[in-house]
Amino acid sequence: MVEEQGELEAEISKIPDVNFPVDGLKRLEQLQAVGIPMKAQLAALTEKMNKLEGKLTEIKINPFIKEHKEQIEHAIDQGTLLEKLELDIRKAEHERLLEEKNIEKVKQELFWMFLMRK
Repeated sequence: MVEEQGELEAEISKIPDVNFPVDGLKRLEQLQAVGIPMKAQLAALTEKMNKLEGKLTEIKINPFIKEHKEQIEHAIDQGTLLEKLELDIRKAEHERLLEEKNIEKVKQELFWMFLMRK
């Protein structure tokens, strides 16, 4: 234990003397008080910078859209036309199936009429 105490004292003697200012704690509190609003201001500025970067990205995209406006509109129109054609095809297919059912029904009626005449 005495050995341990000697080692600790040797370690302590290696630490240089530090002088604290008389009003050091008060100055620290003042700096902390100034630091809090600065941190809030930094956060607000960071958020503003992020928004501006987002707008910058949007501004960079807009020239592309303006430059290719006709192609984009044409592609949208083609997509709308394609959807309309697909709907028309489905309607025509549905009508064809209904007509096939009607034809089958008429065939059966004719068959029964033919059998009844015999």
